[in-house]
Order: sequence, then structure tokens, then C-alpha cells
Amino acid sequence: MSAAAIPKKVLAEWRDLLSPPELQRLTTAALLCFASCLVIPFCAIEGVALLYIAVCACFFYAQTGRLSSLLAPAIPAVLLFSLSGTLLLPAAFFALVFGGSLGGLLLISLKKWQRLALLLIPALAYLAAFLIKGDARNALLVLLPVTVALACGAAVYFFRSFTDAVVLIALAIAAALGAAGAVTLALYGLLDAALLPALLDAVHAELMATMAQMQQMYAELGTAITLSSAELKTMLAMLVNLSPAIFGVVCIVTAFFAWRTLLVLLCSFGLIPRVPLHMGAPAIGAATAVLFMLSYLAAMIADGSAVTFAGAVFRNLALLLEPGLAYIGFHLLLRRDESRSCLSVLVLIGVVFLLWQNPGAAIALAAFFGAVHILIFTVQRSRQN
Repeated sequence: MSAAAIPKKVLAEWRDLLSPPELQRLTTAALLCFASCLVIPFCAIEGVALLYIAVCACFFYAQTGRLSSLLAPAIPAVLLFSLSGTLLLPAAFFALVFGGSLGGLLLISLKKWQRLALLLIPALAYLAAFLIKGDARNALLVLLPVTVALACGAAVYFFRSFTDAVVLIALAIAAALGAAGAVTLALYGLLDAALLPALLDAVHAELMATMAQMQQMYAELGTAITLSSAELKTMLAMLVNLSPAIFGVVCIVTAFFAWRTLLVLLCSFGLIPRVPLHMGAPAIGAATAVLFMLSYLAAMIADGSAVTFAGAVFRNLALLLEPGLAYIGFHLLLRRDESRSCLSVLVLIGVVFLLWQNPGAAIALAAFFGAVHILIFTVQRSRQN
């Protein structure tokens, strides 16, 4: 259900349903939103990052009352930690998720003239970051959760569906991160395409040095691994080709958790009695499922012998469509249903096995399962009509 298809009367009734929470809850939300903005310039400090993550976990547990609710946001945080080896990325992820969702909640809770007071949150966070670090440019990072908050508030205000809301928030995150990256590169004189080959060569040299250390370590353990310079360059080229989709997936996943967190907060803060179905459940059409399957297969065919431009385009497209379909696939595979088919059991076993061997393949398999289920459901519904 898009915003354009919602009658004005329904929108008015929805907005009247949003009852403002207690002042104590609003104060708590404002303080944590302020902390989420302020922590971003200091995410590289392990102690600060760990303390912030712990505060967010305790806050979310207090709203849900279930330890199991911490599992979902913990998965991307653990993955980011395993990729980076530091708490910088997990803390930044939590800052965008909780800062954006809490900011959106505050926008919805306050009246029009009161919303101007919310400008004090990023303003005070910027002032504090500037006074502590003494760097006016670095302090601008406190504004990143603001864009997420604006998108979250707009999605709730206009009664957007789950899919529309996630796309809107993801676009806001992409615009904010893209602008922040471009400004940073421009300030340091690195916004020049001619510097890309030198950067890739430097990354390649660093990867070769790391690989040499790994080979020596595995040799001491009695296990030999070999990876030539040409193979490493091919892997690096593929990573560069997939960088647009990887960036898009990061934005989509962050938007997904920001929206789900906001829905939890709307109920726990008492703004709404329950989440409407179209806001809490993703809806992906058959066209998206077909496009994903065709793009994935076309990428495999195009990159059969070497990395090609066509293969990169199709693989980027498939990777962008994969998260939503994988979410549906995992939801179907993990549901408790007595009518579970033998095929779903076999796919679940395959996914569990691949999660330990090749997580990317496991996610792709779950996405294919979700896409096939969407197509089957669409055909069955068309026959009934």
C-alpha cells in the first residue's frame, strides 16, 4: 500500500491514533538519540563504543522484555565486528539504527511547533563533539542519524508500507553516507578518479603481504594454502565491481533494522496499540522475484570464465534484490508449521550446512527459496481469482 493510494481520511485517522508518550519516556528517547549522534565521531575508541553498544542493548531489552529480541540486531553487529576486528562499525551501525529510530519517534510524538526543539539534539551533539575533538569537519558526523530520523518519521507520518519505508530509509542512509564520504575525500584532496589505480595497487600490495603472513601461519600448522597475485587481483577487481551493491546492501540492512526498531518503540512507548500488518510485514512482488532469479543466473553465465562488465551489472542487481528475498526465505524456512514440505526441510538442511561453509551461498539459497515461494503464491492466487 503506497502513500498515494491511502485516502486522506485514513491518513487523518492514523495520525489521530498516534498518542504521545509520557514525558519521562520522551526524555529517555531524547537522551539516547543525543548519545547516538555524539558517539559516531568517537566510535574508534573501543571503550566508548562498547559502552554505547551496552546501553543500546539494555534499552532495547527494557522495551521488549525478551532476551531473544537482542538476537536480531546482534547478528549484523557480530558480523561487522568479525569483518573489521574493532567495535567501530558495530557502534556506528547501532548509532544509525537507534539514533534514527528514536529521532523518528520524537518527530512523530511532538507537535509541529515542538519539533523545532529537536534541532537542539544535533546542535548540542555537534558542539560537544567539536569541543572534545577540536575538529569542525569530523564533528559533522553527528548529523548522520538525523537523515535516518527524518526518513523514519516521514514513513510513519505517511503510513508507508514495510517495503516502502525500508526503501525510503535506505535512500536516506545512502545519501547521507555518500555525501559524508564525498565531502571527506574532497577535503583531503582524494576525490580524483586518477588516484584509483594507485589506491588499488596499494590495497593489492597490502593484501599480498597479509596473504603471505597467513600462508606462513598455515604452513606452521601443517596446512598449505596458495593464492597467486593474479588470483588476488581478480578477487580485488570483483570486489570493486560489486562495491555499489555492497554499499546498497549495507544501507538496506541498516534501514531494515532501523524500521523494525522504530515499530517496536512505537508499541512499547504506547504510541500505537499494535503494528498494522502492512507496516510490519514485507511485501515483494513476483516481478522482483523473477528479476532476481534472472539476474543471478545471467551473472553466473556472463562470469563463467572471467569477470565481465555484464556479469558485474547483473551481479550488482541480484545482490541488491537478495536481502529482502532472503528475509522471506529464512522466515518461511524457520516458521513452525506442521504442514512443512519435504522440500523446505531439505532446503533448510542445505542452508544450515552452507552457513558454516559459505554464508553467501546460504543467503542466496534462502533468497531463491523465497523467490520461488512468491511465484508459487502469485500463480495460486491468480488461479483463485
